Amino acid sequence: MPNWNQLSMNRRPVHAVLLAAGRGKRLAPHTDHVPKPLLALNGRPLLEYVLHHLKQVGVLKLLIVVGYRGGMIQSYFGNGYKWGIDITYVEQTAAYGTGAAALLAESFVDRHPFFLGWGDILAAETEYQRLFSHFSEGSYEGVMLLEPVENPQNGAAMTLVGERVVSLVEKPAEAIAPWNQAGLSIYTQSIFSALKTISLSKRGELEFTAAVQRSIDQGAFIAGLPMQTPRLHLTRSEDIPIVEKVLSEDLRYSPSIAQFARDD
Repeated sequence: MPNWNQLSMNRRPVHAVLLAAGRGKRLAPHTDHVPKPLLALNGRPLLEYVLHHLKQVGVLKLLIVVGYRGGMIQSYFGNGYKWGIDITYVEQTAAYGTGAAALLAESFVDRHPFFLGWGDILAAETEYQRLFSHFSEGSYEGVMLLEPVENPQNGAAMTLVGERVVSLVEKPAEAIAPWNQAGLSIYTQSIFSALKTISLSKRGELEFTAAVQRSIDQGAFIAGLPMQTPRLHLTRSEDIPIVEKVLSEDLRYSPSIAQFARDD
């Protein structure tokens, strides 16, 4: 059973983990020589937008899980001093899935609740604020931002009862729910126990969604929080100018020039 007294302490996470080991093959040739998180958008790496939002919600310590050309990410962001965040790195040497990547963060979070995000997700700063506030105000073992989609077969389809997530199915054969996980979430330490009990999927990977489902099956309260502003999808080359246009016009997604200047 969850230790509710422990869960109620220090609910506002200051630790964050970003999974940034992927290559982004569908964005080739743009990612032939740089990892997707370093892809320049209006002159700034994709990951820099994420760091700004994390700083704004109070994150102090960040672990970046790197892989493909990870040295370039480390070289650019360094120890994070420029952004006011203490950044460390760990390398995912074998591509055994998002669950395996998340397991590398166990010692870093040191029993604290933590933000977990995919390093190539672009979302409005208000969504980060909503996620952190929702988690800190309740007795949850996880809160996941959910993205409304017409075709959930391309991601992890979620089924909700109220705000409680009751099932996740990775790339379902049929459209079973109108929600996908958005790749932005907060968890307690208990997720690592679940990660250690799951088996490799048919794809030969440790699927993070399988660990979330295991936690749910064991009684954990994982909440789903529908997004109020859409994610920006950056999957193929033709997406780049579309995303750059939004970033240049909508300050919900991108810091102002003045805000960026304070980081420079």
